[in-house]
Amino acid sequence: MAQAPSIVATVGIDVPAELVRAAGLEPVRIIADVRDWTRAAAHPSLASQTPRTQALIAELMAAQAGGALAGVALSHGCVEDAQLFSVLRELDRLGRGVSAPVAFLDAQYGDDVPTLAYNRARLAQFIAWLERVNGKPVERGALSVEIVRANVQRRSLRQLLAQRAGPQPKMSGVEALDLIATLGSVPIAEGERLISQAAERYASASPLDGRRVLVTGAPQETSALYALIEASGCIVVGEDHLWGGPIAERDLDEAGDPFESLLARWRKPPSGSPRQSSRERAERLVEQAESLGVDAVIHLRMIGEESAPWDVHELARALEPLGVPLLRLKVGAAPDAEAAEQLAADLADFWNGKREDAPQPASGAHAATPKAPRPEAQGDGRRSRKTLASTSDFGAWQRDWFADVRARAEGGPFAVVNADAPQEILRAMDVPYVVNQWWASIVAAKQHGRRHNALLRAADYPADVEGYSAQGLAAALDPDPASGAWGGLPKPDILSLTAASDAGTKLFEAWARETDATLLSFPRTIDSRWDIPTDWWNDLPERWEQTLEPERLDLMTAQLSESIARLEAVTGRKFQMARFLEVMNLVNEQEDYYRRTRDLIAATTPAPAGIADTMPATMVPQWHRGTTWGRDAAKRFYEEVAARAAAGEAACPGERVRRTGVCALGASAKAGSCRGGDCRR
Repeated sequence: MAQAPSIVATVGIDVPAELVRAAGLEPVRIIADVRDWTRAAAHPSLASQTPRTQALIAELMAAQAGGALAGVALSHGCVEDAQLFSVLRELDRLGRGVSAPVAFLDAQYGDDVPTLAYNRARLAQFIAWLERVNGKPVERGALSVEIVRANVQRRSLRQLLAQRAGPQPKMSGVEALDLIATLGSVPIAEGERLISQAAERYASASPLDGRRVLVTGAPQETSALYALIEASGCIVVGEDHLWGGPIAERDLDEAGDPFESLLARWRKPPSGSPRQSSRERAERLVEQAESLGVDAVIHLRMIGEESAPWDVHELARALEPLGVPLLRLKVGAAPDAEAAEQLAADLADFWNGKREDAPQPASGAHAATPKAPRPEAQGDGRRSRKTLASTSDFGAWQRDWFADVRARAEGGPFAVVNADAPQEILRAMDVPYVVNQWWASIVAAKQHGRRHNALLRAADYPADVEGYSAQGLAAALDPDPASGAWGGLPKPDILSLTAASDAGTKLFEAWARETDATLLSFPRTIDSRWDIPTDWWNDLPERWEQTLEPERLDLMTAQLSESIARLEAVTGRKFQMARFLEVMNLVNEQEDYYRRTRDLIAATTPAPAGIADTMPATMVPQWHRGTTWGRDAAKRFYEEVAARAAAGEAACPGERVRRTGVCALGASAKAGSCRGGDCRR
């Protein structure tokens, strides 16, 4: 009797099941069924994780307890799956994780040469991992066979799903989604048998009756919400999210090299992926809505899911000419009885014309009438007290600097960048820029946040997802931009970010649309090694080439070079390496002063400076790194703290206790607190 293949638990849409099977292993998709995630309570340290992450870990622990788990494979389909890999790695370090080997396939979407090279390297690493798990090589012939078998199943599934897409649907959305989930957890031969049985059953079934709806928004890993929607008299005849019908559309090339066929999967994001642009998703969904003849489109926004809300703006506008109504629902992944009742009421009100969704802007412009900003807060006498002279002039300096930026922006070019974007290139090319998060802090300090949130909502953008980073977009929507904080944010010609979150990329995409700006987006790659130093940041200043994976460095280097070429084309300016080296040397000097200050505070008792001083002393100059002012500000800060430490001066003279933690400068040290001292913790 042949031995059953060992199981590889998979998390994420991008784990290639064909490759796992070609390695002689059986892929089993792990589903985050948050209706039953209490088993994760065995890990109190996971309390801060999302219910989905906790559910996935619980399922992995259960699979391991079953005894057949040979490995766990995760992919970078969404940021949360990458975070799950980090959580599993840390649990393993603490001796509380899964005992099976874990791999992370960090494939990036794109068809440029550097991205293809990066994906080729990552795929080779994943193949090597599979070979170690099963102890035998992955043969091209075996992979070709599995690609053909998977394509056959996808074609069979497409034909079956037509049973709910036609004018007389026989298959419900719940049945379709449940079948897709099952296919991911059974051998491919068993999946073919289930599809054949279902095809026979629906051939003689009676047509279903109900309003035809198309579901978009957040991916649905279980049919729980479909069941509530269909219980209200609807039929889900299609969807565009990752775990629905689109899963049957991704056939692979059977004629060419099988490994290259796998790589082609990442040339373009699949439908419903967080990496798919909002405009492309809206255009494809409108085509789908028209071909299916739906009565409505339902956008499901899951609590805690941050990407889908940013698609609504484009989706609402694309559907308007078609005359198909859009119902926006914000729900939990596992609604209780009360939430289910509310969802049913929302659907009933929608069909009866009683429900009002977000207000629509007037034609032509985003004609919101937000409330005027409140007067600046006067405080309640409990403000933090700053004692360092080195930070006393920051406020006035920033006002003068921003006034100069506004004046230069009138002639262009002008950029707005996220805090983690490579700002030094702009500095070297003398392109004035503002850091997005700095601007958000000014908006908050000047009490413009409420008005900005109203502008976002009026334009069908979320005000509660990445709200801090969305203040610049809100400024672009303002019909009276000069009324903004400090005279308002100039219209950017260039926007730049590192795609560290699923929502961030779509936010900047929207911002670029509204301002006609050039968008420079750098992918967030993930360290795929299972063993990394717990204090890796100490190695970065001098040993970064040994500390970071070469694949990640090569990709980032290539994309930085490409961004320089784009900036030269947009600005008409030339990048000068000599000037860039000057900027980088200033950055290094500035950061070295911060490290010295950090170590000094960590080693000195009582602490010579408190957070009310260390926070502005580090954050404000960081927005100006690569300048003489930024370097000198860091130097003045260090020298003043050193003088205070030498004189025995303390932020809290009565300091008695140091708690283990991280100080305001990022040092793993004993952070100060006090009993009886006159300071703010």
